[in-house]
Amino acid sequence: MGEELLERASMLLTAVAFAGHAGELDTPGVMPHELVAGLVGLAAILLLALTALTWVVWRLRGLDRRLRELEENRKD
Repeated sequence: MGEELLERASMLLTAVAFAGHAGELDTPGVMPHELVAGLVGLAAILLLALTALTWVVWRLRGLDRRLRELEENRKD
């Protein structure tokens, strides 16, 4: 039973792990998880910024339209 446990432990220790850094795995094509998380965070910030900008432009166009209507009504 002890030998079987030792064999399983050695298999776990020698298994390839894909959660580390690319340099540790000798696979330069694999991106580290910190870099991937950073890129996802930047993409989320960019998406939120674009959404906020779209909302502001939409609101400004509505205000402009309302002001033009009020000016036209005032002239008449």
